[in-house]
This record gives sequence, structure tokens and C-alpha cells, in this order.
Amino acid sequence: MIVRLLFDMYVNQDMSTVAITNYFSQNKIGGRTWSRSGIVLMLINERYCGDKLLQKKFTTDEFPFHLVMNKGELPQYYVYDSFPKIIERSLYEASYAKWERNRENLSDNQLSANKRYPYTSKIECAECHEKFKRRTYRGVEFWCCKKHLVDHDSCMNKQISKEELDEAFLKLYYKLKNSIDILESYGRNIVKLLMDDEKEKELMMLDKELHNLKAEKLRLLKENLEGKISDIEKISNLNEIQMYKSLYELEKKKVLNQVYESAEYRNNQRLVDVLRHSASIDTFDEVIFHEIVQKVMIGQNHIYFQLHNDLMIKSERKKYDGNYS
Repeated sequence: MIVRLLFDMYVNQDMSTVAITNYFSQNKIGGRTWSRSGIVLMLINERYCGDKLLQKKFTTDEFPFHLVMNKGELPQYYVYDSFPKIIERSLYEASYAKWERNRENLSDNQLSANKRYPYTSKIECAECHEKFKRRTYRGVEFWCCKKHLVDHDSCMNKQISKEELDEAFLKLYYKLKNSIDILESYGRNIVKLLMDDEKEKELMMLDKELHNLKAEKLRLLKENLEGKISDIEKISNLNEIQMYKSLYELEKKKVLNQVYESAEYRNNQRLVDVLRHSASIDTFDEVIFHEIVQKVMIGQNHIYFQLHNDLMIKSERKKYDGNYS
């Protein structure tokens, strides 16, 4: 389990977030691309120990309304055992304490330089494939194609507000959450595609051998009851049957692991697990976003979300009147 491995490396093995990021990326853990910010978000996410901190963000009272981080303006409530836990609470608390200690050792300049945003390095222009850059205008956060910022004529793709991105992700989240059965079917199709004729023949042969061993076991037990073979002969033959049974089951497991341990299947299954066990959300959730979305591509008329299972989901962009560059 990736989550348990992550917390074990960070707390018990005392590895840094940079070292863990490098290890996960080099060893292709989870078959995905890892970033230090994504690792940190997982390490300080209380949901993994079954808890939930309420009111991390709130919506401002004055128009235009904005969703902002709660930095003490409103009370927060910590709910224990809100979800099925993946790790023990003591391990999570040790992880959070270590992160806080490391954070206190950073200067203000280092904290500012290391600041990353949920969409950092996630957004790409669907027109020219350049990365999107964050910018603010009158306190509103926007993301825009780097090429478009330099020369509007070189890329006509217009900027998109963080608010629109957040809304599009929420729609995507509920669309996926209501389609878990479709994703599970997609996972079964992955298995069928990876299960070539050679693997199928090998599995059929192993199942046949296991069936023969079961029949042989029943025959021995019957002959022993009828007095045709002694108890010593029965035990000796049963031990031999058990040995072959273990060997065949091991071979069968190896064949199945080649399919079910593939990156394609595991990424889809991880997505299904995240959607099934996550609670309902009414605002953008950074942790869930990173768990689901691998990349966001922005076109002039559509937003394309590439999931960690490589599926691409299209969402229509909002239409704006007037000059919106």
C-alpha cells in the first residue's frame, strides 16, 4: 500500500520528502509522476488515519465571493473516525509533528520560494502544449499559457480563472463518483487486454492440474476409509499432493500478478478506491485533486482532465462576453 509505505519511510525511516519523491519516481511507485508538494499533501492529510478537519476553507461574505483558506477567522472542528483508516493515528501525528518541525526551520524567504499551488505544473495548453502560469488581477487568481502571455498572436488560448477550474473539477469528481461501476468495468477490460492467449492457456492448465489434485486427494481419502491403503501411505501421498498444489497455486499467482499488478490496472483501482472512500465535497479539495488528476489541458473551448488511469474527460469551458484575454 503506497500510503503505508510513504508514512513508514517518512516517520520510521526518517527519510526527507525530497528523498521519498526521488525514490517513488525512480521506482515508478504507483505508476505515476510524483512531486514533493504531492508527497507533503499526503503526509499532512488527516483523512488517512480516519479523521477529518472541518472548515479548512470558507467562502467570503462580500461579493465577489471567494473560497479562501481559514487562517483563524472561523472555528475549525476536528472529527475523529470519520473515514475507514489506512494508517494508525499515532503514525499520522508523528508525521505531522515532523513536518511542523522541519517547517519551523525554514526562513520566510524559503517558505515563499517553495510555495506551490494546486495547479502548479499540472496545467498544459491544449493548443501549443506550453505550461500554464499563475497570475492575479485585482485579487482574482488566473492561469494562462506562457506563450500567450509573451505574444497573444503566437497562441490564442485565453486565460482561465481558478474559480472555473475548481468548478470544473467538482463536476468531474461527482461525474466519476457516480460512475464507479463504469470505472470498475474499465478495469476488467484492462485485465482482458493484458490477459493474452498464452497467459489464458497457462491459467487453464494450472486450474486443470489443481482440479486433478483435488480429485486425487478425494480418491486417497476414500481408499483409506475402505482399508485399501494404510494411514502412512495416505499421509505420504497427501503431503505430495499438497506440495504440488502449493507449486501450482504459486505459478497461478505469478501469472495473475503480471496482470493485476500492472500500472494500468493499479492506477484504475486506486482511482476507484479514492472515489469510493472519499466523502462528499462541496469545494475544491487539493488532496483529492492530486489523487485523481494527472494533468489538465486547457483548450479554447474545453478543459481536458487526464486521470491517473490515462482516461481523458472533457468539460466545456464557460463563455465570456467582451474581450477576455
